[in-house]
Amino acid sequence: MIGLDGADWRIAEPLIAAGRLPNLARLVREGSSGNLRSYDPMFSPLLWTTVATGKAPTEHGIADFLVKDAKTGERHPITSDFRRVKALWNILGEFDRPSCWIGWWASFPAEAINGTIVTDSLAAAVSRSGPKDAAAIPGVASPPEFLRGQVDNFVSAAQISREEVARIIPVTEAEYRAALETIGKPQKKEDSKRIDDPVGFAMRVIAQARTYHNIALGQLRAGVPFVAVYYEGIDMMGHGFQHFLPPKMSFVSDSDYQRFRDAVPSFYAWQDELIGELLRAAGSASLTIVVSDHGFRVGDDRPNFPPSTRGQPEEWHRDWGVLLVHGPGIEAVRLPPSSIFDIAPTLLYVSGLPLADDMPGRLLRGAFDPALLKSRRPLSTKSYELLGARLVHDAAVQADPEVMKEMMANLQALGYVGGSHDGPPPPVEPFTATGTTEDSVGAETQFFFHRNLAVSHLRQRRFREAEAELLLANERRPLGKTFAMLSEARASDGRIADASAAIEEGWTRVPGDMEPSSLLWIVELQLLAGDRSTAAKMAHRWRPKMSTAVRVAVDGRLAEADGDATLAVAKYRQALAEDPLLVSTALRLQSIEAAQGRPFAIEPFLTATLATHPEVDTYWDLAGQFALARGETSAAITRFRNASEIDPENATYLGHFASACAAAGKPEEARDALSWAERVPPRDAEGWMAVGAAWDRLGETDKAVAAFRSA
Repeated sequence: MIGLDGADWRIAEPLIAAGRLPNLARLVREGSSGNLRSYDPMFSPLLWTTVATGKAPTEHGIADFLVKDAKTGERHPITSDFRRVKALWNILGEFDRPSCWIGWWASFPAEAINGTIVTDSLAAAVSRSGPKDAAAIPGVASPPEFLRGQVDNFVSAAQISREEVARIIPVTEAEYRAALETIGKPQKKEDSKRIDDPVGFAMRVIAQARTYHNIALGQLRAGVPFVAVYYEGIDMMGHGFQHFLPPKMSFVSDSDYQRFRDAVPSFYAWQDELIGELLRAAGSASLTIVVSDHGFRVGDDRPNFPPSTRGQPEEWHRDWGVLLVHGPGIEAVRLPPSSIFDIAPTLLYVSGLPLADDMPGRLLRGAFDPALLKSRRPLSTKSYELLGARLVHDAAVQADPEVMKEMMANLQALGYVGGSHDGPPPPVEPFTATGTTEDSVGAETQFFFHRNLAVSHLRQRRFREAEAELLLANERRPLGKTFAMLSEARASDGRIADASAAIEEGWTRVPGDMEPSSLLWIVELQLLAGDRSTAAKMAHRWRPKMSTAVRVAVDGRLAEADGDATLAVAKYRQALAEDPLLVSTALRLQSIEAAQGRPFAIEPFLTATLATHPEVDTYWDLAGQFALARGETSAAITRFRNASEIDPENATYLGHFASACAAAGKPEEARDALSWAERVPPRDAEGWMAVGAAWDRLGETDKAVAAFRSA
């Protein structure tokens, strides 16, 4: 298995067509390939642990980049101690399948397994301590003596030649010498400036990849039956250089654009050569899976800020990554959309082991020769947590402070973490891994850990569990977004008064961080509950805090509730002129306009707003409906695709997109969208109606009727 963090078909496919990625091209030509759906939030430790366990963060426990040392208060990358379920390296080893895992996120300290683990801390250890000393640092690999014979495979940034850097970005001799000098100096604890030195940054990326790659080659050549190697380079180069890709972004200078516009494509080509070396070492009898945890935004889809902006780098991630399966027994086909949850079940199957009922993913059946599936039928077991030895983490290994500093510096350079603590120690019992105590783990969770778990719970419609995590997040650092999520969880659980209370508490505790539209939501909640009187009282109580747009929108909402559609329309138009991002107000206006025989009345507003705010998925979907109603299928497909790119699991958007594709004579694209809708079934009547309408356009009457019944 080859893990390519951040790899995206929208970059790879044009490069394949141009002949720059011959090895990926061969895998696509001879094997199965398709899109792989990521999981929110798109943070690497969460995602790659899901790949390795087949389970969501709510189950596996790796829910953030960082934890805080309980004794010193220092933050450091999250460790394997927090993982609460077995990873594939545990499962394979228990059933006499030796494996080697190289560079995997959150694998430090390395566990004792039937095989080898080289943790994600090795590259940092080589950078800080040098090759010889890195091999002796506890916890970096298992078995501990493994690295002693690997020292010649370690590559430091200072060993990267100017010629190799020049394959990625243009570099003068003076720039190369300056980068060497910087790399040779002791690094500060929180060194977020390293990304500002593009040459030194590229040298670090190349060196890290070379170190893990060299070890993987050796393991393949030694005949290890299962090797998994993770490369972070594409993601790192994305955060360093994605904003230099064509077309030129407004905040990028002409000189930087000309110099760095090919940096990311050139790195893809360089990475492709490494893949070729792995394939040759593995041999033609091996099965290869290539997977990325998420994609990376390109073109006009990119945010209008650099991808290393602190606290916002994940905004550059795209929900769809790459998937390739190649080798004996694999069909040369295009796969329907798949999920990162599908990787673990598929690896269990090819290892001759049963699938697990408590892993929500599916076997990638479409990749395999039907004759193989018939002769080797997939088996199942309830859970690997009930088989073999219980997962127990050994006594915590003391992390090397210099290694942790290096890992932190890399995370800070990429914008994933800031340079200060999230807040004071929480007055609550810290979360610890199952079967351990706080002392044995030696670390406390922070704000994002709990909010990330809440996101996962919400996706699984576990509203009470989401609420519990959000309350813990707010105890660590209260933020407006968390109060909004808390309100969402409570409202989805049918607790309208509690949902309103969450917004009110937010406005009391962190008024400067609350979204103005949340006060409109307070009023809407009461109207949803059928309580017009309380809605009016809430509107009066919070009126002094309301923006002009929200105040007018609230007046319109109350007028609509009173049956005065004329006044409501006037107020809604006035509110949207003031703030076009009051999406719920726009939808209410559209509903009234359509009921009064003016179904396209707000189309000019949508066009103007999307020109300046292309991130509003609801507006793209509505604009797509207008285009489809007029028979403009090409425009409808584009607009529905834009909506689905922003919210890939919205069944309404998927259904609308599928209907447009069917109307345009593209049934395969329609079926792909609907296959994903089957993976994430609609949660409301509107979604089922959209899916049913799409099946009806495809002539699938039984499926259409079933969807309409669900609606």
